[in-house]
Amino acid sequence: MARSKKSMNFLNGFILTLITILLILFSRFLTPQVVAEAPEQKNKADLLFERGIEQYQTEQIISSIQSWEQALTIYQEQIAGLNLVDSKSTNIDRLLRKKGKTLSNLGAAYFSLGKYYQAIDYYQQ
Repeated sequence: MARSKKSMNFLNGFILTLITILLILFSRFLTPQVVAEAPEQKNKADLLFERGIEQYQTEQIISSIQSWEQALTIYQEQIAGLNLVDSKSTNIDRLLRKKGKTLSNLGAAYFSLGKYYQAIDYYQQ
C-alpha cells in the first residue's frame, strides 16, 4: 500500500513536471500576438513625439514645438479617422494618451519660452 502511494505521488509529480515543460515550450503559441495597427502614420507621429523630447532635452525648444505640433496633427487625424464603435478601445486609449502627452509637452515648451498664454491653452486642452 505504501509503495503504491509512493508510485502514485511520483507519477503525479512526473506528469505535472511534463505538463509544465510542455506549457513553457509551447507558450509562444498560447500567447496572443500583438498585430501592428496602422503602419506609417502611427510610427511617424511616435517618431516626431520622441524627436521632440530629444530636442527639448537639448534646449532646442522651437524645434521641439515644431515636432510636437506635427505629431499632434497626426494623432488628431488618427483619432478623427477612428470609427469609435468598431475600433478597439486600446487603440483609442493609446491615441488619446499620446495626444494628451503631446499637448502637455507643448504646454511645457511654451512655458519655458515665457509664452504663458500659449502654455495655458495647451494645458487646458
